[in-house]
Amino acid sequence: MNGQTVLTLMGDRVLGSERVRRQRISRFLLTLPAFVAGIGLLHYARHLGLSDGANAWWLTWYVAGGLGLFYALLRMGWAVHSSDPDLMIERSVFAIVALLMVYAWGGSARSNALLLLSLVVVQGMFTLSPRQTLVVGGLSVLLLGLTMAYISHQDPQRYPPLLELLRFILVAFGMIGLSMVARQVQQLRRKLVQQKAELQVALERVQRLGQRDALTDLVNRRHMLELIEYELKRQARGHAPACCVAMVDLDWFKRINDTHGHAVGDQVLRGFAHVTTKLLRTTDVVARWGGEEFLILLPCTDLPQAMATLERLRLHLCHARLAEDIVPKLQVTVSIGVAQHQHGELLDHFLDRADQAMYAAKSAGRNVVRSAPMDVSDVAP
Repeated sequence: MNGQTVLTLMGDRVLGSERVRRQRISRFLLTLPAFVAGIGLLHYARHLGLSDGANAWWLTWYVAGGLGLFYALLRMGWAVHSSDPDLMIERSVFAIVALLMVYAWGGSARSNALLLLSLVVVQGMFTLSPRQTLVVGGLSVLLLGLTMAYISHQDPQRYPPLLELLRFILVAFGMIGLSMVARQVQQLRRKLVQQKAELQVALERVQRLGQRDALTDLVNRRHMLELIEYELKRQARGHAPACCVAMVDLDWFKRINDTHGHAVGDQVLRGFAHVTTKLLRTTDVVARWGGEEFLILLPCTDLPQAMATLERLRLHLCHARLAEDIVPKLQVTVSIGVAQHQHGELLDHFLDRADQAMYAAKSAGRNVVRSAPMDVSDVAP
């Protein structure tokens, strides 16, 4: 087992193997240096004789126990389905209490805890909601004021009330300002996220318009060519069996337009698209090829299977009412030509054989299915 494998296994043990949970625990671990700095500050004050040693150890055990509990909860995914899966509100309150303990017990070195206190608000800037950020900032100011009032009352000689009041005013204004900035940053982030989602929807709509026929919502000619080329490449690599394409022409469609109008003709086209896509397999693709002509791609289908499928489609369309809402008794038939792809056959030749088979179906009296003969005259070497 090499070193990289060992590190990977250790990372999975510490962070977990699930991607989102790993990211969540990684963000949590990034907060550890701030807690270490707070504990180190209090122990340094103890070393200088500015703080009680028992208080330093109380803080150490409080931080160690709290961090261990939060790590276990995140590692188990305890709050994964809640609105705050990172437990940021609870962790923020925990951090505020720890830093106020440093401030109360840190002696003359306690002012450094105020800088770390501002980091709590900054950290929440990227995970909490704007309202939650204001709550955390307000809670920081409130608890800081209570802490300052308590230590000033307990030891006014060491913590002069007037000095603590001035310090509180400065920190309070700073924390409130920082909370407001954090709130504005979060609102901007949410706006950017919303704009990104709207842009993604717009791009998907544009992509769909570029791939779909506006009238029938079927795949258009250009996208169908891409799908057939992809299928032929799969077949050439040996990853898929033979496929077939079928050229479908609606019989006497011009007569329908001339007799009933273009609105009925459009309804017939939409009705054909609906009936065909419903009858065929989900893996089959129907495209509007042009006018009243359609092309059907039948992946992983040989010629006998394709003939049976298309004959069933032809019979179904004979009895369907494609414009029932407008002309209830209108019957529409189709002429279908189908070709099976041969190994190495060029795309144009493949489609041309299906087209010729479709014209053979029309010449045979329409409302029939004809297959293209196997022809290797245009097979690539």
